Amino acid sequence: MRRASQVVLGLLFLAVGIVCSFANQRDVVYKVIPRDQRQVDFLDGLLKNDPSLDFWVFPVSPGTDVIIHIKEGQTKAFEQMMEENDLTYSIAIHDLEPLLQKEKIQSRAGGFDASYHDLDQIHREIKTLASAHSDVASIINLGKSHEQRDMLAIKIKQGSGRKDLFFFNCGIHAREWISPATCMYMIRKILETRNNDADVQYMLSRFEWVILPVLNVDGYQHTRTRSRMWRKTRKAYGSCYGADPNRNFNYRWAGVGTSSSKCSDIFTGSHGFSEIETYNVGKYLYGRRKELKGYIDFHAYSQLWMSPWGYTNSYPPQYARQEKAMKAAVKALSAVHGTYYRYGPAAITIYPTTGDTTDWTFGVLGVVHSYCVELRPRSSNPGFILPPDKIIPVGQETLAGLKALTRNMT
Repeated sequence: MRRASQVVLGLLFLAVGIVCSFANQRDVVYKVIPRDQRQVDFLDGLLKNDPSLDFWVFPVSPGTDVIIHIKEGQTKAFEQMMEENDLTYSIAIHDLEPLLQKEKIQSRAGGFDASYHDLDQIHREIKTLASAHSDVASIINLGKSHEQRDMLAIKIKQGSGRKDLFFFNCGIHAREWISPATCMYMIRKILETRNNDADVQYMLSRFEWVILPVLNVDGYQHTRTRSRMWRKTRKAYGSCYGADPNRNFNYRWAGVGTSSSKCSDIFTGSHGFSEIETYNVGKYLYGRRKELKGYIDFHAYSQLWMSPWGYTNSYPPQYARQEKAMKAAVKALSAVHGTYYRYGPAAITIYPTTGDTTDWTFGVLGVVHSYCVELRPRSSNPGFILPPDKIIPVGQETLAGLKALTRNMT
C-alpha cells in the first residue's frame, strides 16, 4: 500500500506538471518528522525518485525535521500519502506567495545590496566595481555555461608579487539567492574598505582573491524568470533538466547522498564534471592548485560552517587546523548580529554527500581550508525566500567570519 501510494502521488503530480510556474500561488511547505529508520528510508526514496516533491531539508535520521514544498492543488494527495505511511507532519509555511512578493521588493535606500538581482545586473555590477578599483581588481571569465552565459569572477590582488590564492563561489544551487547577494556585498566591502580596514588589509596582504558570485548561472537566471525553486543546472537529460552541481565534482562521485534518477534534485549528472559549469570551475582551480590555499562554497540555508569530509563521518588528520579556523569564524560572525552557527565536518553537521565541492578541493587538490557555508536563515520559514532586507546583515556577519577565518588559517 505504501509503495502504491507513492506511485499514485507521483503520477498525480506529473499530471498537473512538474515544471513550476514562477508565481507559486498558495504553495505549502510541510515539516515531516520520521520516527524510525523505515520512515527515513521511505522519505529518502521520495527524494531520490520523485521529482514532483521539492525537498528543502533532506531526510537524515529519525527525529530530524524534513522540509518539503508542495504545489498548490497537490496538498491533499501529499497529506494522504503521509497519513498512509504513518508520518507525522505539520505546516511550516501555509502560503508561499506573501514571502515571494516580499522578496521582490526593490529598495532604493540600501543601493545594490538592498535587493536581489538578475544575472546580467550582477555581472554589470562586478564589472563596474572592477573598473572603479582597477588598481587591484579585474574580471576573469571562467568559461561559458551550457546555455552560453559567461561565468564571470572578480580577481582582487594587491601588489605584483606572487601570493597564495583564496577562491570562493556562491550560487551553486540556483534557488539560494542570499548566496550571490552575500558574495556581492563582500566583494564591494573588500574593495571599498581596503585602505582603512586592518582586517581587509591583512586579507589582501596574504592572498589573491578570486570570487565567483554565481556559479550556476543558467539555473540562477531560470529562478529569476521561470521557476523560483529550481536547484540544478539546465542541461537536458531526456525529458528532465539539470544535475546537482554539488554532486557533480569528480571525487567519490555518485556515492552516498546522491541519485541516479535524472529528474531528481540530487541527480549526479552522467559522470563527474559532466556539467560544463562545474568543469569550468574545476579546470580553473586545478590549474592553480599549487597556489590555492583557501576555498569556500557559500550556500543557504541552515547557518552552518562545515569542513570535509562529506562522504564519511571520519575526521581527517587536519581537522584540528580546520576546527580552529571555523571556531574563530563563527565566533566573529555571531558577534555582529548574534546569529548562531554550528560548525564541524559536513557529513556529521548536515548530512553525508559525495561529489561535492569541498571534498574535491580537499581530497584532490589538498586544500586543507576547504569549507561549505550554509547562510541564513536557520529555519524553514522563510527558508530559501529570505527577505531582501536581510542581505546587508548577512553580508556584514559573513564578512566578519571570513576575516577571522583568514587570520586563523594555519
